[in-house]
Amino acid sequence: MSERYREARRQEITRAARRCFARDGFAGTSMSDVFAESGLSSGAVYSYFTSKDELVSVIIDEILAEVGRTLTPALDDRPLEPLTQVLRRFLHVLQSSLTDDLPGLAVQVWAEAQRNDTLRARLADDHRRVRHHFTCLLEHYVAQGAIPHGAPIAEMAETLTAIGPAFLVQNALLNDLDPERLMTGFEGLVAAHLGSE
Repeated sequence: MSERYREARRQEITRAARRCFARDGFAGTSMSDVFAESGLSSGAVYSYFTSKDELVSVIIDEILAEVGRTLTPALDDRPLEPLTQVLRRFLHVLQSSLTDDLPGLAVQVWAEAQRNDTLRARLADDHRRVRHHFTCLLEHYVAQGAIPHGAPIAEMAETLTAIGPAFLVQNALLNDLDPERLMTGFEGLVAAHLGSE
């Protein structure tokens, strides 16, 4: 069995799991549901994933890989683009590079993490990783003179990290928020703050 075949089969299973989670919720989805949705035997699925939590973890990895690919190019030595543009790309990744089920799926996974300590620890680590990406990005801006020395980098990174989950929650509930609207509001708040100084 080739590595390419194994990877294709693995992706087939994760796509089936996502459809199940989107349709029936995380708690309402069993591994048997994933077997039926994928059209594969239990043995075939378990040869790739040992549990539902592992499937969720892989999906989270996919999301974070996209986030990382969005943030890390800004850390090279080229002239910096505005921070708002980096944030705009970050939000577009959340919206457009993944399927429409992401907002609702994210909310379900966060809810499950409140009763599942292993999943909670996994999500906490992932959240810290995104925060670290933003911290490195902001420190790079300071080094380039785009952000003043002495700026509250840790607090700024925490705020930027919180925007992603807030964007997903609003879309899960209202399904009417896009990155450009959020960025318009963000830039308006920044302008109002600068105008008050």
